[in-house]
Amino acid sequence: MSARSTPLAYLNGRFLAADQASVPIWDRGVVQGATVTEMIRTFRGVPFRLCEHLSRLRNSLAYLGVTLAESDDQLREIASLLIASNRPGTVDLGIVIFATPGAIPMYADDLLCSSGPTICIHTFPLPVECWTSRYIHGQSLIVPSIRQVSREILDPRVKYRSRLHWFLADREAQQIDPTAVALLQDEHGHLTETNSGNFLIVKHGVIQTPRSCDTLSGISQAFVRELASELAIPYQETDITLQQALAADEAFTTSTSYCLWPVTRINQQSIGTGVPGPITQALLQAWSRAVGFDFTAPLAEDSPS
Repeated sequence: MSARSTPLAYLNGRFLAADQASVPIWDRGVVQGATVTEMIRTFRGVPFRLCEHLSRLRNSLAYLGVTLAESDDQLREIASLLIASNRPGTVDLGIVIFATPGAIPMYADDLLCSSGPTICIHTFPLPVECWTSRYIHGQSLIVPSIRQVSREILDPRVKYRSRLHWFLADREAQQIDPTAVALLQDEHGHLTETNSGNFLIVKHGVIQTPRSCDTLSGISQAFVRELASELAIPYQETDITLQQALAADEAFTTSTSYCLWPVTRINQQSIGTGVPGPITQALLQAWSRAVGFDFTAPLAEDSPS
């Protein structure tokens, strides 16, 4: 099936044109930011680790006390239909699922208030052409003054859309380096994660990443752990300070969308040799082999002449 000129979306039991999908202004996701979400990507049109994403979504929904009418099998069917309908040619998609507890009684009538939770699934073409240079040149991170929300306030293992602190953190980081994204510390001074990904370093041949009790357990982060095992690279969860990160041999982030990006600067200081290191490159190559997608293929035109 070829992609539609106007992509489809799924909203509360109905398929409709994405530009017609709307959430009422009295929805708790709008008024209170009470929204949980997942983003899945495809490789050659096939969702990557969809079961793991749906499992994490169920955990997040349970945290909110929300039960969807749709089963996991139904969510998989909806995702497949949207991919078949919306995928433009060979371009891969991001598939976004978000859910809220629904309407706030004070703002809506009884009929609306009894309508149950809101669930929406939509897609977008992955802008791979915007990412390619970071695979070879790396990215820059800045540790801002904004701290990670304490796990005593919100469980960091839940993927939610209350993102104001991330907006402020990234804005502060980009005032220092317009190309950078924020890497947050917790209240104890331990590094945690970025707005869209988990953070990992390499020191003396060992991959280290912040403890899973303090960060969102990333699907891509878990895949790195599997690849590291296959490559016989030690992997451990531990507390990481800014000073330890600055002294690392390598660093990288993982995220569903771009999968793995090297980190070559933190707080405007070079990490390791200032270029993606051998373990980072080995992981990226192993990932490419596993999914049949060459992340570095588009880089020829981006490489320095």
